[in-house]
Amino acid sequence: METIATQNGVRGVLPCWPPEDGRVEFLVDMVTTVPQGTSEDGVADMRAREAARSAELTAQGSLLRLWRPPLAPGEWRTWGLFQADDADELEAVLASMPLRAWRRETVTPLTPHPNDPGQPPR
Repeated sequence: METIATQNGVRGVLPCWPPEDGRVEFLVDMVTTVPQGTSEDGVADMRAREAARSAELTAQGSLLRLWRPPLAPGEWRTWGLFQADDADELEAVLASMPLRAWRRETVTPLTPHPNDPGQPPR
């Protein structure tokens, strides 16, 4: 599967990344395509394993949030907010998720915004 780091549509390493003050947050756009011929039981099993792994990653502090964006008919898509020390750690986290076998991901490292209302002043 393909993992891409982007900022404003430009691929590559971001300036001022990784931050000096700790772990990096990553926005991950995950688009899943179920292989043709997969049984309903196979899909249900995969979803159950993904849910269990997501719960483990949440308990470990790696998976912070999940969102469901507007979907096209038949589309499986999720946006996830992950936290890791660096891109290598994030890759290990994403590789540990069962649905990785069926999806492609776009990964965007995030840096704090100076006007973020959810962060204390610096």
